[in-house]
Amino acid sequence: MKTWKKALGLVLALACLTILSGGGLAESVTHDGVTLTRTDKELTADDYTITGDLLTIKTAGNYTLSGTASSNDFRVKVGDRLVTTLTIDNLTINTYRDEKENEAKQGYSPLDFSDAGATTLILVGKNHLTARAQNPAVFAPKVEKDDDLAVQLTIGGEGSLVATGGYAWPGIGNTGSAKIRIEGGDITAQGGYAAAGIGGSWGFWFDSIVIKGGRVVATGGAWANNDIGCGYAPSKKPNHGTNREHVISIEGGVVEAERIYEDTNENTLKKTGGILVRNGEYTVLGDTKLTTNLTILEGKTLTVPSGKTITIEKNGKLEIEKGAQLYVDGTVQGNITGAGKIYYKLNYDLDGGEWKNGYKPEDYYLSGTGLDLPTKENLNKAGYHFLGWKDETTGEAVEKIPANATGIKSVVAQWEKVVPTATPVPDASSLPKTGDASAPMAWCALGLACLAGLAAMKRRK
Repeated sequence: MKTWKKALGLVLALACLTILSGGGLAESVTHDGVTLTRTDKELTADDYTITGDLLTIKTAGNYTLSGTASSNDFRVKVGDRLVTTLTIDNLTINTYRDEKENEAKQGYSPLDFSDAGATTLILVGKNHLTARAQNPAVFAPKVEKDDDLAVQLTIGGEGSLVATGGYAWPGIGNTGSAKIRIEGGDITAQGGYAAAGIGGSWGFWFDSIVIKGGRVVATGGAWANNDIGCGYAPSKKPNHGTNREHVISIEGGVVEAERIYEDTNENTLKKTGGILVRNGEYTVLGDTKLTTNLTILEGKTLTVPSGKTITIEKNGKLEIEKGAQLYVDGTVQGNITGAGKIYYKLNYDLDGGEWKNGYKPEDYYLSGTGLDLPTKENLNKAGYHFLGWKDETTGEAVEKIPANATGIKSVVAQWEKVVPTATPVPDASSLPKTGDASAPMAWCALGLACLAGLAAMKRRK
């Protein structure tokens, strides 16, 4: 009996503790096909609420969302200036995008961080978010005043995200106060017909957009001014306060966007790193780490300038399609795939020599084919013979760049000084000398020859 009473008391105590703590402990909660998990500690009922198809995260911390929402009304919201790290792992939420539906339906963003504090969004696997009506797919935290400037949305990870904004809203952004920082992931952002892919909605601008890594493909709507930046905007820029700027900074990664907001007078577009793709043309802005895939399309060319480096990380890939070309003046580290052509820079040190008759050597060699180096018929150096080429790195004599060669090559011309050949001079000892008593017979012979000549002349007369 006493044992039974003790057990009952223990159960009651645990029940009271559960009630006082605000509910039972759980590893995760699933609603409408989407699972919420807390990763920094156990999930409790205090951490979230579910109202209809709205899942609200109520406490700061680290969370994961995964699964596919079955309802077109399901969405997730983080509020009250909470600082959170949210990982989305193969998450699909479609709140029904209809271009004809221009009725404002607030709160239908799949991920709503509009009232949140500093938020970090981590991408794992493949994620698809599609917004309903006048809402972005990812609603970035609003910066309501100048003292909120530290509030921003940071996106990273190794997964992918396709974010499609509603009617006149961006794929990723808000109503004009967006501070967005992209550090990784493969991101495709599509804006509604009058909104940027990343940035502001119809008639709204943005604070700052910084891209440091990953791959970003942004497309604004047909009426939008930009793919990255403001949406369809009025002619005058609104005043957001003395500490507010409209700055886009590309510092790394790969950015594919045709229209990027730029005010040259105010230096609003900064390009210090990464690769920019515009109109199918690839421009290396600075040292770049590829953490996702970059494909050079057929008929296109990517040139890595001298002094710049592209590093292909373990999760990245640089593919050169058949019919595409890669010219390497700088450095490419990592594996390159595809059937396209790769040309490496070939540097010549003539060591004081010059090319003959306007001859122009090949500036690049084709990987997989190699190249025969210029011969003596192509070079000249006054007073010297051309001996051949020396590899600047190995010091070995070379006549060609082999087919299996890769990387930039430098060759140095080798010369031999020409030694002039002297003109032969007769031996003075063989010539008679005046007053030379040692050669009387020669003089006698000469005298006899003269007398014979005179006698012959007299006979003729």
